[in-house]
Amino acid sequence: MKKLVLRIIGIFLCAFMLAACDFNGTTNGGSTEITTLETPTVMLVDNLLKWNEVENASYYEVYVNNTIKEKVTALEYDFTYLTAGTYTLKVRACNDASTFKNSNFAAIKFVKELTDSEKTKLAVPILRIENNVLKWNSVFNAVEYEILVDDQFVTKTSNLEFSFLNLLDGNHIVKVRSLGDDSKFLPSDYVIIEFTPGSNTKNDDYTVFMINDTHGAFQTGDFPGLAKVQTIIKNLENTNGEIIKVANGDLFQGSYVSNILYGLPIIDGLNEMEFDAFVIGNHDFDWGLDKIKNYYDGNLSNGEATFPVLGANVIDKKTNEMVDWFEPYTIVEKNGVKVGIIGIIGYELESSILAENVADYEFIYPVTLVSEYAKELREELGCDSVIVSIHDYDQDLNNALARLSGTSAIDMILCGHTHQSITTTITGSNGKNIPVVQNRDKNRNAVSVNLNLTTFNYNSKVYYPEDYKEDSDFLELVSKYQKYIDEGNRVIGNASSYLNKSTLGKLAVDSMMEKYDVSMSIINTAGIRATINSGTITVAEVFEVFPFNNEIIIAELTGAQIKSMYNRNADFLYVNSGFNINNFNNTTVYKVAVIDYVFTGTYYKEFQNAPYTDTNVLLRDILIEYIETNF
Repeated sequence: MKKLVLRIIGIFLCAFMLAACDFNGTTNGGSTEITTLETPTVMLVDNLLKWNEVENASYYEVYVNNTIKEKVTALEYDFTYLTAGTYTLKVRACNDASTFKNSNFAAIKFVKELTDSEKTKLAVPILRIENNVLKWNSVFNAVEYEILVDDQFVTKTSNLEFSFLNLLDGNHIVKVRSLGDDSKFLPSDYVIIEFTPGSNTKNDDYTVFMINDTHGAFQTGDFPGLAKVQTIIKNLENTNGEIIKVANGDLFQGSYVSNILYGLPIIDGLNEMEFDAFVIGNHDFDWGLDKIKNYYDGNLSNGEATFPVLGANVIDKKTNEMVDWFEPYTIVEKNGVKVGIIGIIGYELESSILAENVADYEFIYPVTLVSEYAKELREELGCDSVIVSIHDYDQDLNNALARLSGTSAIDMILCGHTHQSITTTITGSNGKNIPVVQNRDKNRNAVSVNLNLTTFNYNSKVYYPEDYKEDSDFLELVSKYQKYIDEGNRVIGNASSYLNKSTLGKLAVDSMMEKYDVSMSIINTAGIRATINSGTITVAEVFEVFPFNNEIIIAELTGAQIKSMYNRNADFLYVNSGFNINNFNNTTVYKVAVIDYVFTGTYYKEFQNAPYTDTNVLLRDILIEYIETNF
């Protein structure tokens, strides 16, 4: 009996101990402890991230810079798709069963460098000799310059000149090339110049080529593309030698392929064409200035301009200084003539930009700035000539610039913004003629000006890109974007007749009325930028008509406010079909569909402090849906 009792007690104790144990035999007061999986060991092998197999792991999660990229069962991850940059690659083991916790992360740093084929080749410096001193222009993105004399290395310097006073006699062959950050840029080709002590040669004329208000016209379609403009440039260079190339604002906004890629095709195109300067325009603010800043951030993976952006009078209100990544001017030397280009935007053009996109900036009156910079360019930086490139055509401002005198005087004015073809002159302070030129929009024409600094004779020539063949080399760049071009060519409807701007404006407001439960819909007449011919209607054509990313706002106004707003602005608005101002009661509150540009605009004071709902929907997208349904 005693043995039986002891046996029962033993069985009871064993059962109690087992109940207090987890499946691994560890006790935890009656609850089951979840086992953490072993952390994998990671390594880099060629372009693969590899790790060991972890017992009980069902799969592995791969993170790149703290963002999950893959869930895989394999023991490797191919990261060849990553662009150049520094990355943290992380892996952890995971199990679907609740009895296992995910492992800790195994992490490894990875730096992917550009291959030579991915690096941007620097531009060559332009050389001249003055008083036995070799001088050259500043090359964008160059950090220093390498100098060879008679094929022997002499020095590397960050300066823009080198003295040859120690070379007392004889002829010498001098070579100079630009050097930059080796991880991002390839050195330029060598530029060769012959040097004989005591000899100085200098040209006295130069040629400027300008485009303005391209509005996204990248590939040839309804308007000439940049491949045709490139043919003009090459022909001009064959005749005149090196030329100065300026893009005078409003370059990006206006076509499908440029809009959806925030201007990257245009940036690539201007790089290919070796433009020297880009002057900021009002519509270059349309996506927010940070979209353009991406092309000046040093990150080649998101596109990078090889030319500076100029905006001497664009002031950041937070600092009361010029926008920190803009330049007030650039210096370009072509054919031995050193030219300073001052870039400004039109005074008070803020009103032509969506209010929220320009709220942090102010465009100040530029004449005093131009006077100071012109003097600096001539007296301190040795420029032979100074020109002003302004995104505007304002005769009063042009006249004020022409009156600048002495070393503040300017020799040429390049204009934009108003889409007029202009070749004229203004009489300067010393009686000389100052050429003033501007083009129409979308590459419908381009212009060059040749100026002689001895006689101050000039020759302006207007080109019509439509009459030229496309440059075959440039078409290779166009093919890079063919996928997006094809997307834009998607047919969404068929127009039985020509759709003018008025018709398209009415279609737009009617599409807003159909989409939203409102009593009135309006857009501004200037928001319609193109027409559509009869026949098929494509996505790209709608983008050209409505290039701006205008969002629809549903605002609440009283009948009295609607009457006030309409009576003051009727000539500048498209209003929905069936609209009758007499149908609105003064005290009743109505819902009005309106685009954000009008809603925030200073001309439409009735919307100030009005209750509203932001739909976060673009007018352009609503119109595309409307056409797909009704055409």
